[in-house]
Amino acid sequence: MKAFNEDPESIFYGRINTDNIFISGHSRGGGASLISYLQMQNSISGIIDFEGVDITRYGYGSPDISVPFLGFTASEDTDLDYPYCEPTEGQLKAPYTWVTINGGIHAWTASTLPLRNEDNPSIEQWQQHDIQEFYATAFLLEHSQIPDLGSYNVVSILFDLEGASMITENISEQGVFIRWNSWNTQDIVIDDFNGIYSEEPDTEVNLLGGVNISSDLQRSEEVSSYRPDDDNPISQYLKTISRLLVSEDGKTGVFTMWFSDERDDSSEDEEDDFTEIPVPDGFSFQASVKGMDDQTIPETARVVFHSSLGDISLDIYQFIGPLALENRFQQLVIPSSLLPSNIRGVSIELRGSMFIENPRFTNYYHQEN
Repeated sequence: MKAFNEDPESIFYGRINTDNIFISGHSRGGGASLISYLQMQNSISGIIDFEGVDITRYGYGSPDISVPFLGFTASEDTDLDYPYCEPTEGQLKAPYTWVTINGGIHAWTASTLPLRNEDNPSIEQWQQHDIQEFYATAFLLEHSQIPDLGSYNVVSILFDLEGASMITENISEQGVFIRWNSWNTQDIVIDDFNGIYSEEPDTEVNLLGGVNISSDLQRSEEVSSYRPDDDNPISQYLKTISRLLVSEDGKTGVFTMWFSDERDDSSEDEEDDFTEIPVPDGFSFQASVKGMDDQTIPETARVVFHSSLGDISLDIYQFIGPLALENRFQQLVIPSSLLPSNIRGVSIELRGSMFIENPRFTNYYHQEN
């Protein structure tokens, strides 16, 4: 296309904005989009990946992708066995939105692919197409140089739950699950759980300089987010790391991220040893959460915010959407109206097993319900 733009004999001569190129693909084409990005990074403005293969398994390593990204997964995908699409998320280092189309299948992203015997979609193909077009349009409006149309709040579609509500109301009752990370420079990131990749690994020290403390947990470790106990290293997808929490039998396990390790050993109350940090007005608490393979997150899971004024304990299920999701991550969003103005730590309490990833305070959330 760039060559056509420079060819006087081409119908595209002088008609292409070569500073505003987005690439997209489906399945192997999704993986090809990532490879194209690696080969010509300075020319690519963004990527849309429809159920794309994981290029790490083709020998391309785990590159950091530093352009905006929109990823799709079909919940009933039988062509690419779970979690073949999802580990790409671990490479994303720029604003991204990931959409799971409930009831969708791999073949229905295209218009010409035959169905497999195992395919069992629970939505119509036009619904899958409309969902994909909805998010792709919002993505291009937000990240390309298309003039502002004025009437669209695309941020609330890509980095909020408003778009998912619009899908449920207008396209498919089964809806979608979305997760995102704005990679906003103003975010207060508590931990990325990538300590095992550091030169001097210390997985108990978080990014705010505080400490992570576990109690009544038989597992509290940074591991592969997908199939963490698979004996085949190729299948462990180690480029996608998160914190796995597994409570001891019959007990409520607690994982606490204290924000500043300025402790005074003479203090009688351990919580008073940790310094509070101010949370700016309008900032919500967000994270991604996921159950173990083929499981939802525990029904007893709660998030607790610690402050000098007392603790605020909230049921995680109230803030991840109307349905529980197996295998894939869901976005946890606690609105700013429920948070203390100063917080010294955040705890996850659970009976069972779950992963948590990218806990942070961010102002990329515009709805209070």
